[in-house]
Amino acid sequence: MTPHRDAGQGSFLLDRRLGKLGRYKAASGTRDHEEFAALNGMLTKLKRDRRWDLLGLLVQRVISPLELYDAFYRGTLHQLPTADELRALRPAVEQWLPRADLASTTRDEYERALLARIPDGAKAAALPGILRDAADAARTSGKRPAFNRLLMAARSFAAATFGDEHKLTKAVRAIATFDESPRPGNPQEPDQIRTLCQHFRFAAEVWSLCLTGMRRLEYFPERWTVGADRIRIDGVKGRGGVPLPRVVPLIYRPTAPTVGYSGFYHALVEASGQTLTVHDLRKTWEVWLEEAGVADWRIELYAGHARGRKNLATIYRKPRDLTRLLVEDADRVRQWLGDPPASGLRAVSA
Repeated sequence: MTPHRDAGQGSFLLDRRLGKLGRYKAASGTRDHEEFAALNGMLTKLKRDRRWDLLGLLVQRVISPLELYDAFYRGTLHQLPTADELRALRPAVEQWLPRADLASTTRDEYERALLARIPDGAKAAALPGILRDAADAARTSGKRPAFNRLLMAARSFAAATFGDEHKLTKAVRAIATFDESPRPGNPQEPDQIRTLCQHFRFAAEVWSLCLTGMRRLEYFPERWTVGADRIRIDGVKGRGGVPLPRVVPLIYRPTAPTVGYSGFYHALVEASGQTLTVHDLRKTWEVWLEEAGVADWRIELYAGHARGRKNLATIYRKPRDLTRLLVEDADRVRQWLGDPPASGLRAVSA
């Protein structure tokens, strides 16, 4: 390559095609033929290695070619800010949220948690520092659950935006969550549920939620059907905003709700002395499965967690295996729980 003198800078001109970043044309900053050849060799290697993060620094005019070459020569490329880190943080979050694999309620919660913490003009590189400041504030205020939700939102954003191996994602994951003491009533022991249901007018609904793990928007609009060995739930969470169905073991036949969510919620809170919510009953179901000996990966599958979805494709290729799991796990819970609920669960047509 014959170097051409740049009229503005008096140095040789770099004029390269940098893959998806397009054409890069700028003064190299050197008049030395050997150094210019070394600069071009570096660009060729970075392009071949697909280091768009570093080449992006040149295209965005963040650093000069000689500054990049100096870091390349000294082996300090890892100390340079990447193009990802220099992205405006707020627009990146706003771009991620609509396409994130989240339920609508979780998306709204993440939006509130993240955007409230991001200062105007902040770059992505500031995210770990923002989280550490939020952790310090939570230690003082005692709002540890709120910080944990913020951290979960930030981890989801970083992994989806930068990838699992990016240093920003690793820095966010390195920030620890706070231990949270469970609220009284979350989860419940079977004897506690039996005691609650002795005189509670919606006892069958309580047992139905404890034995199926349905969320409120799944149970009360009756987004579920009962089969011979399973309960199919048309879930409210899924991928790309599209809800995914799931199945859970048929431990005892649940009953359709005889009251709306609002009426049930207020009655439950009053009957439990302000300690129970509907979501607590879902957590109770998960813990009951665990204590009955159901494997963690099966619980994730039945609960519709993101990690459990990875098992769906494998298991649904073998329907007999899924049937075996459902029957085995229902039997495990029945043996662990003992007699059916004293209040009795009304039958539902399969």
